[in-house]
Amino acid sequence: MRTWRAEVVRRLAHPGLGFTQGLITDGTTIWESTGRYGQSALCRYPLGTARAEQCTALPADLFGEGICRSGDVIWQLTWRERVALRWDARTLELTGRVPYNRVG
Repeated sequence: MRTWRAEVVRRLAHPGLGFTQGLITDGTTIWESTGRYGQSALCRYPLGTARAEQCTALPADLFGEGICRSGDVIWQLTWRERVALRWDARTLELTGRVPYNRVG
């Protein structure tokens, strides 16, 4: 059985805006998905800053879950709603919604 050991190599500031569900970086920028009905959002901020550069709230009936980046697109899953949200990574503009048949 393989085991892994983690080590903290440095600590960076974080806005602490909500219930983190997804967190990705490209080395200089962080995208964070936060959850909870009525509080879910997708936020972007420079790595190591304590203030979000931009934050876009999800509609109150969606619970934001994990995210991934593909090129200039951020895909965000929702929990029970079975819809993936397609965001422009630079502007955080919602550009599409795609239904799927699993729980996020």
